Formats: sequence, C-alpha cells, structure tokens
Amino acid sequence: MRCLYAFAIFAACRGSSSDGPTTDVFALAGEVQPEAGATVLTTGVDGTPIDQGLTGGDGHIVLGYAPGALVTVEYHRGTSTVMITTPALASGTLAVHGPIADQAPIIAGGLTITAVAISADMFVIDLGCTKITTTMFPKTVDVLATCLGTDPNLDVLVTALANGTVVGYSAARVPLVDEVGMFDIPQWTTTNTTIPVTQNDLSATFAIDEVADGLVFPGPTGPTGTTGTGVWTGLTSDQTRVHATVANSTTTQFTAGLPASIAFVAGDFLPPATTHLTRTSSAYAWTAFGIGDLTNLHVAWSSISWDAVLPPDASSISFPDPDRAPPESNVTMTLRAIDGPDTASFADVQAAGLRIQGLTGGTIVPPPTAGEVRETSSI
Repeated sequence: MRCLYAFAIFAACRGSSSDGPTTDVFALAGEVQPEAGATVLTTGVDGTPIDQGLTGGDGHIVLGYAPGALVTVEYHRGTSTVMITTPALASGTLAVHGPIADQAPIIAGGLTITAVAISADMFVIDLGCTKITTTMFPKTVDVLATCLGTDPNLDVLVTALANGTVVGYSAARVPLVDEVGMFDIPQWTTTNTTIPVTQNDLSATFAIDEVADGLVFPGPTGPTGTTGTGVWTGLTSDQTRVHATVANSTTTQFTAGLPASIAFVAGDFLPPATTHLTRTSSAYAWTAFGIGDLTNLHVAWSSISWDAVLPPDASSISFPDPDRAPPESNVTMTLRAIDGPDTASFADVQAAGLRIQGLTGGTIVPPPTAGEVRETSSI
C-alpha cells in the first residue's frame, strides 16, 4: 500500500501494517539534509512486498515489517534513481545518507585567470566541484556556490595539456573579495611533490586524492610526477586519501593533511575473496565473505543503481522493487566486503548510518578523518 495524501511531504508517512511491528527509517540527502518524498519499501528477503510509503518533510517514515525484512530507500536525482537496501531494524532508527539533492547552479562570483604563455593546446580549470576547459588566457569563469566549501576561499587547479598530456600546472587557494577572485600564473610548475613509499610488501599500485575544503582533487599521473604517489604543489590539502590496490583488494588510507610517507603491509588488506556472484532473474547469490563489517552488492543499469548493504554472513538477496527490476543484459554487478576503522560490526555500520554517494556507490561506512577503509571484491 502506498501512502498517498496531500501532506505526505510535511509529516512522516505510516504504512499499512499498523497492527504489526514497525520500523523507523530516516532518509537524508548527504550528511544532514532530510530527504522528503523518498520512496521507502519493506520486503521479505525473497522480495515479497510488505509495506511502502513516502518520507515526510523531516525525512522519516514508519513502516510495517516482519522479522528478517529488508528496507529499501529510493532517491530520485534528475533522470537517475539510487536505491539502497538493508535489513530493517527491530528497534531504533535506521539512517540512510543518500546522494545530495539536485541544486540549481547558484553563481557565487567570478574568477579571472591570467597566465604566462606555455606550449599547450588546452587548459583545464578544476574548481573542485566543476571543471572548465579553455584554449587561452585571460579567462573569466563563473564560480558555483558549491565550489566554495566552507568559506569564501576558492581552491583552484589549472593544468596545461599538449596532445592530452599535462605539461604544466598551477594550484592555489584564491580568496573571493566582493564575489571576485583573481588568479595570476606567473610561471607553470612542471614537477610534483612526491610522497615516498617506505614499504609496499604486496607490490600495490597507488592512486591519490587530495581533499581541499571538502572538495576532491585527483592526484597527478604521467610525466609531471611519479605515477600514483605525486601530489599537486600549491594545493592546500586538508586530507589525503591514498588508494592501494592488490589484485581484487583495495585499501584507502585517510590522512589529515599530506602523509610524510606511504606504507602498506599485508595486514592493511582484507584477505583476497574467492566468492563468485551469480544471478537468476531477480535473485542474486554468492558464497558469504565472512570478513569485514559488511557485504555490498552494487548493481547498475541505464540510469539506475542499487546497493544492497548486508551482514558479512549474507549469501543471497532478491531485488526489492518489481517496478524497477534490472534487465537481463547490460547490467554491471560488483560484490565486495568492506571494513571500516570506526566500525567493528554490521550493527555498528547500521548504527552509524549508511552512506551511498550515488551511481558509483561509496564507502558506506563513515568516511574516517584518519584510518583505513579496506575492501575486497568477488572474482
């Protein structure tokens, strides 16, 4: 039964199973914004419908459920739909942090960039939340409000490319004064700051993200620095995320600021998975991982993604919404175990709230200020 009434977006909606047990779900867009009007379903593990409704203006909904039931929250973003499924809680409130809400492109100001000449055929201006290309300077670009992070300073990375290869760059934190910023590049940097690797027992490959005021800047690769261990000179990094990959296992080290060195030993990775994922119609099955804090099944097709967040001993699930069932072909499926530094069990994961960034999933566990998020994927 659907909860359809005029004030559904202003008050929490209660499902049809008013005489049976209920579960409370709190849907959020990002970290703190309640998600009004999200579709929420409760189903059996075999996909049998139990209850359904829409979240109220406070992001909450109370639905009927049965022991062992699953909860699914559906977020609608433009033409995309993000679905998140997890076991219902017998008590307490389940918080689900989905993708941030669609926002109008509010212009917060303008940035004018001037630069000394360099032999390049294209320039990429990265503001953290958007990228703009140009073939010449000076160049004035609009600054979106979402690019400002927490203050009126703007983090800017400009790369110069020749035939697709970075031949120089410049990075800085630029203040916006009266909604106007000026960034002059008197010379181009051609080398990167390289973080030394002091230990790499399993011959992992590396990739680095720098986080400046909450905005992510992927680290450099190619001739401007050592691939995988270089960072942009001049970028003010509040946090660094070093991704290390060995076969089908990935570990991300979160560090405040820039790490002095990079080191990975065997214990920094989850054991390699040997499980295989199989699908029969809308049913999915695998051998339980039995490791980490959670099991995540990620299925994506067209503009829809579905993440099932389950305990480490889970070995099967059925798709919960027959109206949106995945097609038989052109579907991407991944299965992974995830272990976070701030959670010790699946109960901890649900108590902390699930975090799905969008069509590509996310950490699910709370992103740490410092520590390691370890993953291993099915083969």
